[in-house]
Amino acid sequence: MSEIIHTPVLLQEVIDGLSVRARGRYIDATLGFGGHTRGILDTAKGTSVLGIERDPEVARQAKLALRSYGDRVKVVTSSYEQLSEVATATDEHTYDGIVFDLGYSSWHVDESGKGFSFRKDEPLDMRYNPKETSETAGDIINTWNEEELFHIFATFGEERTSASRRIARAIVQARKGGRNKIRTTGELVGIIEQEVAHRKHKIHPATLIFQALRIVVNDELGTLQRTLPQTLDVIKPGGKIAIISFHSLEDRIVKRFFAYFDTTQLWVMTKRPITPTGREIETNPRARSAKLRIAQRV
Repeated sequence: MSEIIHTPVLLQEVIDGLSVRARGRYIDATLGFGGHTRGILDTAKGTSVLGIERDPEVARQAKLALRSYGDRVKVVTSSYEQLSEVATATDEHTYDGIVFDLGYSSWHVDESGKGFSFRKDEPLDMRYNPKETSETAGDIINTWNEEELFHIFATFGEERTSASRRIARAIVQARKGGRNKIRTTGELVGIIEQEVAHRKHKIHPATLIFQALRIVVNDELGTLQRTLPQTLDVIKPGGKIAIISFHSLEDRIVKRFFAYFDTTQLWVMTKRPITPTGREIETNPRARSAKLRIAQRV
């Protein structure tokens, strides 16, 4: 893999929201290829970042991309679900701010070969870190029953009920008798398109099904719910929490967490989420659905 320069979403809004200051100590809980981390380090002198990255290959590449910053950045390969443990294992036990850029990177879609993209024919994997879970997207597609598939498509994919039902039933029929395993993304996309090809789509008909599978394989929503309370342990009074989400399920969890602790342990600075400008969306289409919420530790 060649060195990758990540284009971070809502970078200036994150920098402003965190009030990045000289010699400040920050956590990038979803390091990726270091776009937000680089922005923090470049904003003020003496800043340092603890970067947490779930995918081992991405973490390796991030270390390479950020090597010029020396000991100002520390990269840890871990799920952000271990936030408190990772933070307290460092010299700095509390920090001035933390940023989460939820979801997956364009590298996962374009280059990982793990089946994140419905536009490529790849094995149905979708795991960020195989050491965290043994169950792949292929395991789910080939072993879960119709009701279970219907539930995840409708709930985590937010696909229409009727379409979720038809797709779940078609998958079970396609693998009937256990002789015809659905092994690749291309095979799965073929089934989805056959069931809903008649419907007019603003997005590819497989988009929401793939979203559901990715969320379930990596337990993305459960991990987020278990992690957010830990931010209260690692952020200093007056420190900021900035969270970028990309779909309503994530955003709802963040909104409810901020609202629950508003005025007691947090001051919610964004009653409405910050969204990208038209110019940013034009230059970085990935930003299209991004929503940024910010809160300050009381």
